[in-house]
Amino acid sequence: MYVTIERMKKEMYADFERKKEEAQRDGFGRGRAEGRAVGRAEGRAEGRAEGQASLVCRQARRKFGRGPADQLARLLQDITDPEALARIGEWILDCDDGSELIARVKGM
Repeated sequence: MYVTIERMKKEMYADFERKKEEAQRDGFGRGRAEGRAVGRAEGRAEGRAEGQASLVCRQARRKFGRGPADQLARLLQDITDPEALARIGEWILDCDDGSELIARVKGM
């Protein structure tokens, strides 16, 4: 069988294009799956932080009243670290009044 160089080039190029498209599809699929997994994990972490912040605010409202709890809620909007939120929860137990708690949180 006689094959020309041009025909071999065309077949090799077509094979290369097919393999390149397969690799791109596989890579895009893996990237989408990884992106979804990361997004779900971030969403769960945000949800846990929001729940923890909500609990801390409820505890502050119960001990110090609405004013300090509302101030605390505004400060907590920027705090997502679970350890920091736990520390604030402990401070609610330690502080004698809401102004002391707010001062500690502002000092973080």
